[in-house]
Amino acid sequence: MCRVISSGKGQNLFLIGTTKNCVFQANFDLNYLNCIVNGHDNELWGLASNPRESHFLTCGNTLLLYWDSLSHSQIWSCQFEESLHCVNIHYMLDLAAISIANKPKWVVFDLNERKIVYTQIEGSEQIECIAYSPNGQYLACGSRDNFIYIYAVSESGLKYSRIGRCSGHSSFITHLGNLSVFQRIYYNNFVFLIFH
Repeated sequence: MCRVISSGKGQNLFLIGTTKNCVFQANFDLNYLNCIVNGHDNELWGLASNPRESHFLTCGNTLLLYWDSLSHSQIWSCQFEESLHCVNIHYMLDLAAISIANKPKWVVFDLNERKIVYTQIEGSEQIECIAYSPNGQYLACGSRDNFIYIYAVSESGLKYSRIGRCSGHSSFITHLGNLSVFQRIYYNNFVFLIFH
């Protein structure tokens, strides 16, 4: 929905601001409409940089956005049916693991095809954080049910087999970091930082 229209530089060129935090450039004589700025219309929950190129993903509500950090522009966007919570990009493949908000569910999304290629339901609470190991062979999911679920990644990132579950945490897992080939997992929960 249009919130504001402003005349742009040049004849018949207009800028259109929308209620969904987008800015479009338009020329009505040429039947031209191009989105030049698109953002999240609510809270931003997930952020992940691509380890192979100058791109990054953001997610919030039902919107997944892929950005180019050099040109400060959006590459593409994808609308989901469910709200998204966190995201992590595979170190070697064009895949992203994304948790679904308010559900014990996560998906693997193909960044080239722009579609879900794998879905997993695990545990009883929302997945708070998700991370691939640097060698791409493992995925860890930190959950609100106080567990960290570990998966082996195979078949070019299209198959995930649970190989472990870390337990004994006094609160839900909020962050995963420095997953050095899963010899050590650094994470923190709602109460304090822990090294495993």
